[in-house]
Amino acid sequence: MKKFIYSAAAMALAFFAASCQQENLEPVVKANTVTYTVQVADAVATKAIGDDIAAVNELVYEVYRTVDEEETDFTDVDNLLYHKTAEIKNGTATIELEFVNDQNFTVLFWAQTKGNGVYNVNDLTNVTITSPDVANNVNAQAFAGHDFVRDCVSDALGKVTLRRPVSQLNIATTPESLVFEAETGESGSTIALEGSSVKVTGLYTSYNVATGAAFGGTATEYEYTETAVPTDVLTVNGVDYTYVAMNYVGFAPNAGTADVTVSYVINTSEGDIDNEIGNVPVKPNYRTNIVGNLITSKSDYVITLDADFHAGEYVVEGGVNSISVSSAEELVTVFEEIANGDIDTEEFEITLGGDIDLNDLVVTRAATSSNWTPVGTSENPFTGVFDGNGYSIKNLTLVESEPKEGKAYIGFFGYAENATIKNVTFENVSINIPCLDIDHSQGHIGAVAGSLEGTSTIENVTVKGDIQIYTTQDANGASRVAVVAGGNAYGNVTMTNVHVIANAGSYLIANNNVGALAGQLQGKMVFENCSSNINVTANKFFAGGLVGIAAGDSYIKNCHTTGDVAVVAGRENRHNDEYRVGGIAGGWADGKTKVCTLENCSYTGNVSGKNSDGSLAEPLDYMGYVGRGYTLTNCEGSKVIIDGLEFVQVGNTAPYGIYAVNGVESPAIVTNADELNAALNNADVTNILLVNGDFGTIVAKSNKTIVGTESANVDCVNLCGADNVTLKNIEFDAAKATPSGDYNGKYQLYANIVTGVYQDPNPAKKGAQNLVIDGCTFTGSFKSGKPGASIAFTDFGRVSGASGNITIKNCEFDTESDFGGYDIYGYYVGNGANGNGDFVIEKNTFNSSRPNGLPVYLGKYASSTPVEVNGNAFETVATLEDAVYVQDHSSYGVSIAASNNTFAN
Repeated sequence: MKKFIYSAAAMALAFFAASCQQENLEPVVKANTVTYTVQVADAVATKAIGDDIAAVNELVYEVYRTVDEEETDFTDVDNLLYHKTAEIKNGTATIELEFVNDQNFTVLFWAQTKGNGVYNVNDLTNVTITSPDVANNVNAQAFAGHDFVRDCVSDALGKVTLRRPVSQLNIATTPESLVFEAETGESGSTIALEGSSVKVTGLYTSYNVATGAAFGGTATEYEYTETAVPTDVLTVNGVDYTYVAMNYVGFAPNAGTADVTVSYVINTSEGDIDNEIGNVPVKPNYRTNIVGNLITSKSDYVITLDADFHAGEYVVEGGVNSISVSSAEELVTVFEEIANGDIDTEEFEITLGGDIDLNDLVVTRAATSSNWTPVGTSENPFTGVFDGNGYSIKNLTLVESEPKEGKAYIGFFGYAENATIKNVTFENVSINIPCLDIDHSQGHIGAVAGSLEGTSTIENVTVKGDIQIYTTQDANGASRVAVVAGGNAYGNVTMTNVHVIANAGSYLIANNNVGALAGQLQGKMVFENCSSNINVTANKFFAGGLVGIAAGDSYIKNCHTTGDVAVVAGRENRHNDEYRVGGIAGGWADGKTKVCTLENCSYTGNVSGKNSDGSLAEPLDYMGYVGRGYTLTNCEGSKVIIDGLEFVQVGNTAPYGIYAVNGVESPAIVTNADELNAALNNADVTNILLVNGDFGTIVAKSNKTIVGTESANVDCVNLCGADNVTLKNIEFDAAKATPSGDYNGKYQLYANIVTGVYQDPNPAKKGAQNLVIDGCTFTGSFKSGKPGASIAFTDFGRVSGASGNITIKNCEFDTESDFGGYDIYGYYVGNGANGNGDFVIEKNTFNSSRPNGLPVYLGKYASSTPVEVNGNAFETVATLEDAVYVQDHSSYGVSIAASNNTFAN
């Protein structure tokens, strides 16, 4: 199977020019003279065949009098001023050219190995290959480029890059294919490679250094005659191959890739092997590798196209192609080719072959200028795969200092659609948009991507170091601003393992819809295993530690923020803006079909909004995780889920922000004992929800509903004479039960819900009235050697009455005791002065195990109504008499009304 892997350009030779009459530049410039210092690229890391640039020792150059850079007649001999050669010694050549001021000139450069016998360079506008070459000629590489000098000044200051106008073609086989196995089964011998020849059909015959274009017929067959094979090893994607042939072939079209036909003959000790392969891609300054089992098969090979002659290759199996870049200039070139349509991102991935510093793109740069032009527009978005391969892009600077109308797409990728961005770090980011005159909903600004549309993914991406992002704060200040991705109109966006690690002094400040990872994402979005430590500030509304507004179905898992998050002003007469702030999300879509779900997320920074008078806006919505909703109206029934807690919107009228949590309307959500005590002592708080905390023993207060969650730990509830109390969905462990009512040292029980511990003087002179215990679970083992009761009404010595009007329903009892006891111990119930004795036990499950113990004990009960025992499942006893024990206190008139109960078979 043939696979194409395409990776991108590395410069081989650079020429630096300095212009006349310019100060503080090296080398020193003489009057009316331009001095060029020609320097071979830094020492090459490898000395593989064809990579030894030091062998290039001759510079051929021509100078033409030029009227215009694009419209010069290079065929006019009167325009030719020089055709000369210079020696490149120790990697450097220096030439001095006399120019006349106020005129324009073009300088052509050709660098090669002197005496290579391959190229005719008498005319650099028509370089030709002189004759068929012998194969495997390492000295056949050459480099070409030109410089335009205007008025003997500015343009000579730029960097002139010389690239190979030819292509390197490598053919190599697997070492295993060279082991010959004898038919008799005896040990084999090694096949010796004795020589090779190659023929390439489909390239141009001539090359013009002035225009960088190849021309002439393409039917020419370039035949490289037989010679010994190279002795080097060719490494492709970390795999070593044995060389068969290496040839510089040319000339390929400058602006694209040519598909050529390659024929080769391999001379071996076991005979000759020949093969022909069509549609082989070649391109100037790129090398094409044909590697595989070439000895025993004519079809088992992979083709890679790689411009980086000195870095490791990146190969994606399954026929996915890649373009690898290792410098800032190469990065610009590749994205220009994508924008021009020369590279189809549906066919090629863009990968990094090393760290890239964007400051390398310019020699000098004012602090108020950009060093990068965003890739992709709404008309021509980036739609491919960008794989950083674990490398970094450093010092991204984006500045818009002039007023700009309409939509703004500002980022490394300005507009990406159906794109994947992965395995890359952005180190040090500066985005400064001080004057952006657009509608507040139209900004799309982020270091990685301004706009992230369609089905797009960001994974394994980190933005770190000095991060400074600021956009204008006025009424039309930009929205959808983030460190990572600004926002989108609608899409399906996933971010996985994305992190913002900001140095001290970093900031993210914008007008509205601001978050570390995203400003505003609409449609469907998933954040997983992400984090940020940067401070997030919105002037008007929607600031989130992770995302400014999750305006669609959103799922956020294992994400954590530590930076402060604030809305500092809000819009006039729009007080809901003050609550559109959250440690994870500043707001959400609040639609019935668009649920915002958070799982195992946290924030530790200060989250704050401001009232119109400048005071702190309280309370925050959704435990501070998520800010107030997006639509506000027609949102009844919309939902936010946080670690299993369901926040459901109630009503569509002001003040909005009213919701029920796990069916409890407008609860005070508490996470520790201090918050719980504050809620218990606040007369305005009716409903309390226990979340993510250890609460120990709770001393109940009147007129409170206390609701537990799976994440809350409660040891015991001491009713202590409180009235109108509901305990719901609380989980109790019998091992944490505490001693209940003790009458002069007698009748002590360990229990999880108690009416109070008797003391003298007794602070609570009556039992609990109007009590509901609903949906609670009781599990575990009571203290060894002590009797246990999950719920114990031991109202000894109550002056003003025992507990009354009690309902226990929907509870599960599954405890153990080695000493006996009961699930419900009702020794004193309903023995009040007013006869408040209603006692209902319904729809509970009793499955506890204890010697000589029963589910329910009824003692001194005083009421005109019987105890109701309805719809319960008694799974350890066979009869009602075994389930409910009534103490013989006939004077109290205890009676039972039972129905629809079930018992053990």
